[in-house]
Amino acid sequence: MARRNHSLPETELVENIDSVFERAAAWVAGNPQIVLIGLGALIAIAAAAGVATTLRGRSEQAAQAAVATVHDAYLTAMGASPGASDVPEPANPELGKRTRAEFAAKLLDAAKQHEGSVAAVSARLEAAEFLEQNGDAEGAFAARELAAQQAPPGAGASAVALARYAVALEVKGDLAGAAKAFESAGEIESPAQALALADAARCQAQLGNRDRALELYARAEKLGVDEVPVHVKQRLIELRGSAPSKP
Repeated sequence: MARRNHSLPETELVENIDSVFERAAAWVAGNPQIVLIGLGALIAIAAAAGVATTLRGRSEQAAQAAVATVHDAYLTAMGASPGASDVPEPANPELGKRTRAEFAAKLLDAAKQHEGSVAAVSARLEAAEFLEQNGDAEGAFAARELAAQQAPPGAGASAVALARYAVALEVKGDLAGAAKAFESAGEIESPAQALALADAARCQAQLGNRDRALELYARAEKLGVDEVPVHVKQRLIELRGSAPSKP
């Protein structure tokens, strides 16, 4: 059977295109007010986006400054130099405990004042460390949970917060919750993305969800599993090898 050619001849196609542009030009000429309103709206949207970006940048800078001020004050109170990575423990253990409790509260307050910022995530995770050092496991867990919940979506800081929260969930014995949090961290592009996926796979394997574990580990392998602990890799490779052979 012969195939019918439904395409227009080249000359007719050009004439049709010209006709479309002529009608569009005539409509624009006859409706200048509508066109100007549309252009004005586009310009306004672009301007608003630019302003929003600028404001977010300034807001993050303000958040970073606020959290840095609290952190530096903590170092001073503990007898360390500003910017020090190692903080000496005071000779009086009770003084160290009181100082950590005081500045954990200040960091949590700074995070609340700058909700949704990367600096707020950092503040809550540092506060969690102070509370944990003081033996306040519930307070530390709550700070990590809030850090994960309020972190900017898709940001690297969110991946860190989710991974820390996942570890806290696992310590509490909530393997299903830990697997979910690790997997959420693994959805975000970050240097620890493969590790988060591998940890999610490990948790799923412990839950008995073999297929899901292998699926997550396969995704981790595509990213590169050099940073994944050897014992985790070995366990998941063994799990893969134990798959029943298909007929």
